[in-house]
Amino acid sequence: MILQLLFILLSCVYCIHLLTYFYFWKIKSTKKTIISSSSSEIPFISIVVVARNEEINIQKCMSHLIAQNYPSDSFEIIFVDDFSEDKTLELLRNLHHPMIQCISLAQVLSTAFTKTANKKKGISLAIKEAKGTIIACTDADAFVSTNWLMQIRQSFENHDIQFCTAPVLYANNESILEQFQTADMYSMIGLSAASIEMNQPYMCNGANLAYRKSAFDLVEGYKNIDHLATGDDVLLMHKINAYFGKNAIYYNLNEDAIVYTYAEKNGDGFLQQRTRWVSKSAHYKNPFIKMTLAFMYVFHLCLLLWPIFILCQLNNWYLYLLIIGSKTIIDSVFIYSVSHKLNKPFNIFLMPIFEFIYICYISIIGITASFGNYTWKNRRLTK
Repeated sequence: MILQLLFILLSCVYCIHLLTYFYFWKIKSTKKTIISSSSSEIPFISIVVVARNEEINIQKCMSHLIAQNYPSDSFEIIFVDDFSEDKTLELLRNLHHPMIQCISLAQVLSTAFTKTANKKKGISLAIKEAKGTIIACTDADAFVSTNWLMQIRQSFENHDIQFCTAPVLYANNESILEQFQTADMYSMIGLSAASIEMNQPYMCNGANLAYRKSAFDLVEGYKNIDHLATGDDVLLMHKINAYFGKNAIYYNLNEDAIVYTYAEKNGDGFLQQRTRWVSKSAHYKNPFIKMTLAFMYVFHLCLLLWPIFILCQLNNWYLYLLIIGSKTIIDSVFIYSVSHKLNKPFNIFLMPIFEFIYICYISIIGITASFGNYTWKNRRLTK
């Protein structure tokens, strides 16, 4: 009886929690996504891309960045090669484009760094060389729209804004796993935008963000977090938010602001990626965010373990199915709302399958991100 009441309580808290985020998501999603201003200023933007073993994707990434609908004398592209073991560095050096600069970490750092995560070091080095007042970051396996920089420019027309982020979506959406990752990404987009609207930002994606160079300098860049394998995106956003306070962070939902990348094609790659993403949460400072994430993990772990406790009490299955069904409906409405806002497809009939996958993966990731290591770009890393 006590367990049943506890489970009902957790479920009610979850519903209130998600409905609160849904409320702020609706506020955000109904606002104009382009900031209007009479300013004719064209800021110089430095695009920073840290690449490792991306010979397959680097040229597509580069071609989309060069093709920006933005004055060619007002932006530059700085590629940083992170000890690539393939032809990435060779391809970068053969670009020979006046807007492109290439930095090789192998020429700057010792060989001791070949087995470590160096993205924050690469970004910091690029920013030292950058001419721009705004730093825009994306990934080497991602590609952007031709108006991506224009959206970044428009975001920063509000001088209170110090950090801007926007959606990242998957270009491949065919298998069940890929469609699940797409649905999961919709959920993260909605939660990210809503949390920023609440002035409690806690998620963003390093493949699509920008910030003022002055803000990066004022928070002393990655100081105190540079030893971590990840966190070049979220932890920097938290530092900037803590320093500048309300309205310093902006989420751009304009379709031209979207960056596209590729979903993981197998389960192991998916788990390794999500472990890397979640591992940074141990270093969050905001107590509200930490409590929210802890609750979400406990709730989903209970959903996974609850059937074990009721195997011998068949009369309790109706409660479990009622809660799972209610959760599926609420999650579906939230995810559909995000996909509709972004003008992207979403197969709502797959949500019962996705709920089962989600419950399992959240329960597993919570453990692996807290106690395990992960492999990324042929490196074995610790959190």
